[in-house]
Amino acid sequence: MRVASDKFTTCSLSMCKAFFIFIFGTLNFFQIAIGVLYLFECPHLPFLPIFLIAMGGMNLAVHFLQSLHVTSQRRDAFTMSLSVCAKLLCWVQTCCLIIGSIWIFTKSTPSFTPGDPQYCSKTVYLFTIATIVINYIVLTPVILSICIQLYWCGTMLVQDRPWNRGQAWRAPI
Repeated sequence: MRVASDKFTTCSLSMCKAFFIFIFGTLNFFQIAIGVLYLFECPHLPFLPIFLIAMGGMNLAVHFLQSLHVTSQRRDAFTMSLSVCAKLLCWVQTCCLIIGSIWIFTKSTPSFTPGDPQYCSKTVYLFTIATIVINYIVLTPVILSICIQLYWCGTMLVQDRPWNRGQAWRAPI
């Protein structure tokens, strides 16, 4: 019975992972497509289409590098360099997300009528806001889980000190 349960769990996790990869891959292609199609349609905020292209391209590159690293059976310098490149690209992507947030949320809402000096295409503006919000929604649980893991690792290290070995284990405060 346990083998069937493990196979079901593995299959359901694989399907869930494939679903999220499909959803976010589609979102990344839309980011690139909207950024390219509306490249010169936002004179008030000219970096928004470039931001969409950069974020979509970096997301696709990170997913591609991670899939190469995971599917590779070798554990050599090349696969480790893929992992390092993916992690560095994630940090660059996070910095770009912060910069894009500053670009879009510090300016006043642009005009959506063509010809106005503060004109920006409504599609580009709203899609950029939606992408930033989705990225923050996805990024928040990741950051929270990292903080929780670091907290628990820290408490385990403190409890393993020589002056704590003779005492009974007690929950961290």
